[in-house]
Amino acid sequence: MSKIEVMNTEYIGEWESIYNPNFNYTEFGTIKNAAGSNNFVLSTKQWILQTNAIGIIAKSGRYGGIYAHRDIAYHFGMWISPKFQLLMVKEYQRLKAAEWRTANPTLPGNVRDYATVNQLICLSNMESLNSVLINEGVTQSERITELNQIAISQMTVLESIGQNKLLK
Repeated sequence: MSKIEVMNTEYIGEWESIYNPNFNYTEFGTIKNAAGSNNFVLSTKQWILQTNAIGIIAKSGRYGGIYAHRDIAYHFGMWISPKFQLLMVKEYQRLKAAEWRTANPTLPGNVRDYATVNQLICLSNMESLNSVLINEGVTQSERITELNQIAISQMTVLESIGQNKLLK
């Protein structure tokens, strides 16, 4: 990744905006606008210098290379390989299930067995909506953001209605 690709700029910019208080938003906007042109080329070092980025490090010389925070590295791996993405999602699900079983060793079943009706409704809706967004070609980072906002909204509505009214 010696050159910053068009697909990577938005994700890296979002990552920087969350974790880097000194991120240069103005320069990021300029880069983001230029990224759509056919002659857009930006080296990793240029990205770091122009935006004050901390998520990627470029080292020259012996033992040099491009190093990225693991969030960015995972995103890049998922971008170039659907198989890698599927394996990462599966491993995450496995780890979350194992974490729940460790925290609740005396309870049989899984976390869904102990979710509220509202949580199960919301989860089912999110799974359906996720498949629609995948079919529409929405990127994973955009889906996560959108699904999170919708889930929060749905849970707020479902909790305000109350289970008794919902089941009648």
